[in-house]
Amino acid sequence: TNLVRTVAFKFGIRPDDLSAKLDMLLYMEKGSSIDWCSNVEEDEKIIGSMLIQLPSIFTGGKISVFDGGEDVDEEDEENFITSFKMGKSNNQAEFACHFVCHYSDCQYKIKEITSGSRVLLRYSLVYNNDGESPTAELLHKTVIPLKTSLTYLPRVDRMIVVPLRQYHPSASLTLNGIDALAPDHRAIAESIRLAGGDNWTILIVNAVNTYTTFSGRDENGQSKIEFAPFRDQQGKTVDRKWMKKILDFSPFGGEMDNRGGGMLLSTSNGLADNWGKRKSRKKKAIHIHDGYDSDSHYGYIYSDYRTSYEYTSTYRATFLLAYDMDSVFELKCAEASRGTSGRIVRNDGVIAAAQEVVEKEDFCLLGRLLDVVEVKDELRL
Repeated sequence: TNLVRTVAFKFGIRPDDLSAKLDMLLYMEKGSSIDWCSNVEEDEKIIGSMLIQLPSIFTGGKISVFDGGEDVDEEDEENFITSFKMGKSNNQAEFACHFVCHYSDCQYKIKEITSGSRVLLRYSLVYNNDGESPTAELLHKTVIPLKTSLTYLPRVDRMIVVPLRQYHPSASLTLNGIDALAPDHRAIAESIRLAGGDNWTILIVNAVNTYTTFSGRDENGQSKIEFAPFRDQQGKTVDRKWMKKILDFSPFGGEMDNRGGGMLLSTSNGLADNWGKRKSRKKKAIHIHDGYDSDSHYGYIYSDYRTSYEYTSTYRATFLLAYDMDSVFELKCAEASRGTSGRIVRNDGVIAAAQEVVEKEDFCLLGRLLDVVEVKDELRL
């Protein structure tokens, strides 16, 4: 089912390797709770559990999962606990089903139900692969390098664009959201979400790149990029006009002017490497006149005509856009007006941020603004 497929991506495994079997119906009434515990599975193929909450009317009952190991220091334990309100935050618990899943090496608890009642179905998650069974500990170890990289990014750089090198139609994204993506692409999204934590948000972006060049090969040209409405993981459109003003599709590790790289999580400038296959191409002849014609008393002057060709290619692709919600103030500082050469002629974002600091008389924001211009030389006024 789609739900088991979603759980597989969250577990970091292939959807075909996971199945679920119902093993318990849990009814919780007022006053009932479950203290920290873990499920001891006799079947080695069972790698975790999934709780599906049926439509219920209740208060309390927050579910928390601890996914740290025994070697986690007591003062760090809170960093490994994730809590789920299961629809209570938006009053959807009584109208829809909600789920939570966890590995078998995790602990979980359910706080006391203070009123009403709740019905839960517990499923065992079965790993249908002969290889080493995945665990929360193994998942954390694989994500640590990415988590460390995101943590040490300056706030003004906490927005990354991941090329998927293929195009997913908007209608498919609207209907299926993140489930419309290929398994490998969905896995990338889940990895970023796990590494970034609750503060990082992932959006899906469809873009069209109209690339113009005078080379027979798509190089040394200019890109004009247009965006379709951004979509969240459920496929709903979101209004992020400020993002379109700062998005930079040059490679993250490359160099463009003096910016030291863009937002694209790629080490290649190749269009095909980041945009996939070209969708269409047009060729236009341009006649260039070198020299002069004259019928004056100076006589005839030789005139040379040559023909050059302008190639316009169209690329259409889907990207993942991930950013830190706590760094929106810094990210907006990157908005700038640029001249024809691509160099900054006006630091619109920094000017707007300075005005906000003055209006709010907020010295904390002032400190954050100073950090931005210290990191980004080209944003200094």
